Amino acid sequence: MAQRRPQPQPLLLLLLLPVAAALRAPWQPRPAPTTRVAVLGGGFAGLTAARTLAKDRQIEVLLIDQRDYFEYTPGILRAWVDPKTHRKLVNPIARLLRSKRARFQRVPPGCATSLKEQPTEGGARPLRLMVSPEGGSGTAPVVDYECDYAVLATGGEQSPISDDRQLSDGTVVSRRKRLGEQVESVLGKAKSALVVGGGLTGIELAAELAEYLGPGAVTLAVGPRLESRGLYPGDPGAPVIGC
Repeated sequence: MAQRRPQPQPLLLLLLLPVAAALRAPWQPRPAPTTRVAVLGGGFAGLTAARTLAKDRQIEVLLIDQRDYFEYTPGILRAWVDPKTHRKLVNPIARLLRSKRARFQRVPPGCATSLKEQPTEGGARPLRLMVSPEGGSGTAPVVDYECDYAVLATGGEQSPISDDRQLSDGTVVSRRKRLGEQVESVLGKAKSALVVGGGLTGIELAAELAEYLGPGAVTLAVGPRLESRGLYPGDPGAPVIGC
């Protein structure tokens, strides 16, 4: 008597279908990203946005900045008294992106950026980001990128401590050379220093200078003067604090 083969259960087939659909042979191409995002600015916010978005396989990211490296800005005040530490504060942006779906493009300083909406007929993206050279009326743009979304993360500067975005080539070598020249011109023959402002930058800079110049060589001026609050050094109402 012939034995009947057991038939697969319908429920088991339903459970296996999603697994089979998710399997992909190594030689099969990955689906192209369906969403394009432009990120303007390669600082903390811009780099974080680009790296996070690029983790999604459906998103393509273009990161644009005037320099080709990321700089850990909070550490720059230390580099002002010890320029050798600058090597620990920078890393190429292209290396930090770590995704084939994210790419970096550097633009020279002084460029004009425009972001405009456009009709989406014929498969066009809703936004068009263009970066044009300085005084570039009639010249081809440096960047012409159609995208679905744009992230504006241009940040700010603490001149002259972090005004390196204005360097002509935007490289780490050029930045480090300029930093050395700045430190030498300001601190080369300095024996004392006056820091005006008791915010985060002022306090940190005063501490670094005090370590560099020695005890009693740095004066930190903060204000406004409030006699009711200036009862002890370090209070925001105290007018002058010696370091």
